[in-house]
Amino acid sequence: MFRNYFFIGVLLLIASNYFSQSNKATLYINFEDVNAFAQLDNPRNYDGKNTLHLDNVVNQDYLQQALVSLSKIESVENIIITDYQGKKIPQSLTNCRYLRKITFVKCKEINAKHTIKLLGELPALESINFGNCKIEAIPVEIKNCTQLKSINISLNNILDLKTSIESLAQCPNLESVALPVNQISELPENIGKLTHLKELNLANNNLTDLPMGLKSLDSLESIAVQKNIIIGPVKAYQKLNTLNIKYLSIDAVSDEELEELKKLFPNAKIKQAEKPNLDLLEMHTQIKDSINNEIKAERTKEADDSEYVIKKRSSTELKVLSLAYLHYAKVFDPLLNKNDFRDTLLFDERFTDTNYYNVYRRQKGLSYDYFELKFARTNEKKQIGVKFKITEYFYSNFEEYFAFNEMIWVVVDNQQSVGEFKNEWVKNKKYLDYRIDYQSGQKNFLLTFKTPNGFKELVVVPRFETKTQAISTVQKSYEVRYIKYLEGLNKRRKTFNKTQYDKTVEYRLSVNRLNNTTWEDFGKQYFSSEENKLSQKQWLEYYDEVISKEKRALLNSELNTEYFCRLLALNGVNERTSLQETKSVYGDLPNKLVFVNGKHEPVAVKNLYVLNRKDKSYKKYVGSNGPMEFFVFYNSGDPLSFVVEFRNGDFGIIEYWNAATVTSSDALKLSLTLMSKDYTDQYDIMKLLKLL
Repeated sequence: MFRNYFFIGVLLLIASNYFSQSNKATLYINFEDVNAFAQLDNPRNYDGKNTLHLDNVVNQDYLQQALVSLSKIESVENIIITDYQGKKIPQSLTNCRYLRKITFVKCKEINAKHTIKLLGELPALESINFGNCKIEAIPVEIKNCTQLKSINISLNNILDLKTSIESLAQCPNLESVALPVNQISELPENIGKLTHLKELNLANNNLTDLPMGLKSLDSLESIAVQKNIIIGPVKAYQKLNTLNIKYLSIDAVSDEELEELKKLFPNAKIKQAEKPNLDLLEMHTQIKDSINNEIKAERTKEADDSEYVIKKRSSTELKVLSLAYLHYAKVFDPLLNKNDFRDTLLFDERFTDTNYYNVYRRQKGLSYDYFELKFARTNEKKQIGVKFKITEYFYSNFEEYFAFNEMIWVVVDNQQSVGEFKNEWVKNKKYLDYRIDYQSGQKNFLLTFKTPNGFKELVVVPRFETKTQAISTVQKSYEVRYIKYLEGLNKRRKTFNKTQYDKTVEYRLSVNRLNNTTWEDFGKQYFSSEENKLSQKQWLEYYDEVISKEKRALLNSELNTEYFCRLLALNGVNERTSLQETKSVYGDLPNKLVFVNGKHEPVAVKNLYVLNRKDKSYKKYVGSNGPMEFFVFYNSGDPLSFVVEFRNGDFGIIEYWNAATVTSSDALKLSLTLMSKDYTDQYDIMKLLKLL
């Protein structure tokens, strides 16, 4: 998540102070604490404090009360507001006339125009910070902040920089502008209007060059451009050589380039960021190979599962031992939920498993987020491509992607028409996850997409969507962009895996205490005699295999009405459980039937299942340990199949019968084909019913 980036740029200085409750100069108020308002109203709590940090400000009323309290405290000059969920800041902010600095963090609904208008009424305000606040643009009302010296806008991919600069240019005392981690790929030329600027922080963006407009910043002394994608550093920074630069923070350059920069900026301290971690490339290659092997294995398994070549069951065939596997999650999920923990799979293992969207496990009955692609046409004929649809979900969960911000992915050697491409990749297509791999030899990229049904790949090259740049120039940025992407991905990996390890320890300590008794009760309630012979580890291995190949395991299993009903459900044949519903479909008058064997002798039917092939439904009728008549509901002419369970566990079947209305008072006799439980399995039944 974006909070992982708070140590970047200027927010590093802020975070180190305000996120620590132990900071002696800061009064920290968390509105999740029931004593929050009592703390605010106690004047003694402000002794020696110059900063008030308001956390989890869930609504306007909370903030209103806090600002009323703050307006009475002259010693507090700084205020930090995090996780404010309202759109408008209360008018009472204007009464806090001693404020010199205000910081908003993760206030994603905040109205920038209204907020800036209020800030303009604070006579002492010198510094404004917006971190992860989704500010579309700094409004012109910023000109009323007459004492404003510095502004920091970070973690904001939607910022209209050109409009914001026009507004900031009207602040006569503005000396410092920080724009870290905003995915900026190009600075507008009007940056030169910030003529009073002394410090400019552009770190952690996607700049490939600097504009000539920077030459107009006569007062500029410090500029930070590290963690960008500057392709020709000497040529780019040469545009600043007329300025009196005293501090230059850049990405690592060669020794020759460094010497040239020292000549260009003889009075500057030049600080180089660490070189890209090339070990990351090697590590990612190893992970990629492992992932590819897993994907191949998954595809092989899918291919195997699609071929239901079922033999007569033997002791070595996978088969269902009972329906305990259907109850396992119901019994053990509450234990997992109690610990807020699902499983122990790590970050990259989850990518290879289609049961996960991003790092979250898919569960039946629960909604979850996908991301989508958008079609992108290029200027060249027959060239087509895609771009990622940047939704709130995608923006918040795949931040590493923004190394390729404002770019589209052009398909290499495309053989499809526009219509074919859209149908296969775009229209109504939902994706769970993705990976990007750079193929340096070919100077192209492999996009691997995970879908609910498996994995798909596209060979592509990135191109800018809105600006023209020579292909050779774009290619020079490929490796740097790829490393930025890997750094972001690895940051998510490390954060997730660390949390996962911590959860695993906590999970095992608590679960082990409950597991033994829960397992014993589970076995007593659901296990067959065969399952009772298995250890917990053996049963869970059996469980994993059965749920991954459930249909095959059921088909291999012995005759059993529970297994039979489960197979019907898996084949989309729904049970009609309500007699009232059945009558509403087939009428109130039932038909009287009796079942006989091949010799026309009455048989004892324990349970009868009537399958209506027309509407893919079935109705269960409970029988007896002796011969009896059944009153069955159907419409004349309906294609029916009958499956019965006898008292001794054998089955009988009528594969197909064109339903006839019984007009006489005598029951219609139907002759069954007998199937012995000792020589028949579910596969034989389903084959006769043509439901494989």
